[in-house]
Amino acid sequence: MDRYKLFTDKLVNMLVPTFTRGRKHILWIQSLLSPLNTVNDEFQEFRAEKAIEASVTSQVKYLEWYLNRRFGKYFVDSEASIKIVHYTDLGVPIFNDGDFGEIENYIWDESEESDWLAGPADEMPKPLYFEEESLTQIGANFKVVVPQANIPFDNLSKMMSAEIKKYALGGKTYIISLT
Repeated sequence: MDRYKLFTDKLVNMLVPTFTRGRKHILWIQSLLSPLNTVNDEFQEFRAEKAIEASVTSQVKYLEWYLNRRFGKYFVDSEASIKIVHYTDLGVPIFNDGDFGEIENYIWDESEESDWLAGPADEMPKPLYFEEESLTQIGANFKVVVPQANIPFDNLSKMMSAEIKKYALGGKTYIISLT
C-alpha cells in the first residue's frame, strides 16, 4: 500500500526546472531529500505496526498470531510458537444412553452412586474433563504457553503481560508459563 509513501524521485523531477537538469544538480537535490526519505520509511513501519495493533482483538487466533509476530524473534527455536490454552466452563456433564424420552443422568461427583454404575464396563459413560483443570484451581481464565527464549523469562513475561493487558477482555485473568 503506497498511500503514505513519499516518492522522492518524482518530487525531484517536479522541483528541478527542465533547463537546469544536470546530473550533479539532481543528485544534489536527492541528497537534500534523503533525510525526508528516511523519516518517511520510519513512518511507513510505524503505520504498519499501528494498523496491525488496530486489527488485533481479544479473539484467541488474532491474539496468538500477534504475540507470535511480536515476540517470535526472542525464541530459541524459530519454528516454536506461543499457544493460548483457553479455559471454558462446560457446565455439568450430561450423559444419555441415546434412547428417545429417557431421562439424562447428571454426574455431580465421582463418588456419587447411581443405578446404572452396576452395568457392563463398555456401556459406562466416559468422564468429561475440562481443557485445563489446573486453571480452575488457580482461578485464571486462560494460559499463555511460551517456548524457550533467548532472553530471561522474567523480562519476556513482563513484555508479554503489557501486550496481553492491552487486548485481553476486562476481568479475564491469565497465566504466562514456559513449555
